[in-house]
Amino acid sequence: MDFGSVTRLISMLRDEHQRSLAKSFGIRGGSLLSAFGKNLNYLRNMAAHNNRLWNRTLTYSVRKFKPPQVEPVLQHAATHEPRDKIYVPLAIMAYLVRQIDPTPTWPARLRHLVRDFPTANGLSPESDMGFPEGWAQFDLWN
Repeated sequence: MDFGSVTRLISMLRDEHQRSLAKSFGIRGGSLLSAFGKNLNYLRNMAAHNNRLWNRTLTYSVRKFKPPQVEPVLQHAATHEPRDKIYVPLAIMAYLVRQIDPTPTWPARLRHLVRDFPTANGLSPESDMGFPEGWAQFDLWN
């Protein structure tokens, strides 16, 4: 199955099965896992079709959720604004990757890639991609 099919399958599960699956990812609420999947599928499709992600306003932003619905490393993203920039979906992706494998290198590699991106004329991940101030120090990325 491709990622879009898995996302649709999760959204079609009964509520109790969605909740059980979400719990295995450290998420409280099956509909939240389904929403995360839909958002990440949208992001994946943009990347796969060579769409620009830098300074992009996302058509489908991540829905708001409550901090207690996720583990502490992702709670900052629950209330972070803007929601229509790339940071919140990347944080969710890093969170899910860490739930699947507690020793991933992807979050740290992304941190280095974004942090080392050259800034010019006031352009930066913080101002143009919705990254919060001090984001590279968050446990999620270390």
